[in-house]
Amino acid sequence: MNRVKISSIFFAALISLFISSCKNKPADDPVEYSFVVLGDCRVDKADTNSVADPAGINFAQLDRSLEDVAKLDPKPSCVFFNGDEIFGYEQDTSKLVKAFDIWRDQVEASPVVKTGIKFVAIPGNHETEIDSADGKVPSPDAERVWLETM
Repeated sequence: MNRVKISSIFFAALISLFISSCKNKPADDPVEYSFVVLGDCRVDKADTNSVADPAGINFAQLDRSLEDVAKLDPKPSCVFFNGDEIFGYEQDTSKLVKAFDIWRDQVEASPVVKTGIKFVAIPGNHETEIDSADGKVPSPDAERVWLETM
């Protein structure tokens, strides 16, 4: 079984476990689960700026989306962020760690997390692939850094 398939199975199992923990509702509430799915808050390659925003994050979009989720009534039990958190495609793992730290710190300071809504980030191609002579290819190092950092 290839590494990408193993990673996919791992993340599917992780999400299943997370969903089962999202059941924090009053006994008389007929809704089994409530959740929000978001994704892709990175900037376009043409808009990347390694000095002003080394992670390639669209902070305005990310902050507004999380503020909007925090204002929902009733509040969802969970938020799933399905990838493309950063611009990524980075071979330098120290830069990836920095980018993931910036993104995670921004989310942890958000009203979503402060209100107690469970939050799970799921890696996308921008987090787990690198640019190479063969185009975009999976990177075990990027996957490892994502798992360790996020």
